[in-house]
Amino acid sequence: MAAPCRGIPGAEAVMGLARGILESGRPLGDALGIAGDDRTALYAVAYELYANKRYDMAQHLFAQLVLYDHQDPRYMKGLAAATQMLGDHEQAVRMYTVAALMDIGDPAVVMHAGDCFRQMGRRAKAIESFDLARAMCSRPEHQEVKRRCEAVLAELRRSA
Repeated sequence: MAAPCRGIPGAEAVMGLARGILESGRPLGDALGIAGDDRTALYAVAYELYANKRYDMAQHLFAQLVLYDHQDPRYMKGLAAATQMLGDHEQAVRMYTVAALMDIGDPAVVMHAGDCFRQMGRRAKAIESFDLARAMCSRPEHQEVKRRCEAVLAELRRSA
């Protein structure tokens, strides 16, 4: 099988860089020279944009952060939240699923997926998500999430 980059100027160098990044396991941002402090600053800007309801711009920055460091669950959570607020609940559920796998101890991620299912009219999936999120609330800092899950579950069950 012929190499896909044969004959393309500079392609071998790009392939070598990509191979090195994949083999090292390091975030792409490190390989591109985007320091952790720079990513932290970019996260603060994205968070502020989200807090100010500039979801489109926040989504863009969170997507860049996910690209620069796919290992930091905050970036995927932010991307999912901005996507949810822009009304793309189906895509937000996919992102929350990835975020839940990245941070298995965070019940809020599962709760937010439940919010998306609820918005999509998928009541059974919403109930399943809120039930799971409530069951995950084992630490004192999870009590607010637990209370919200219980309230939403009661409302969903009343409206059945």
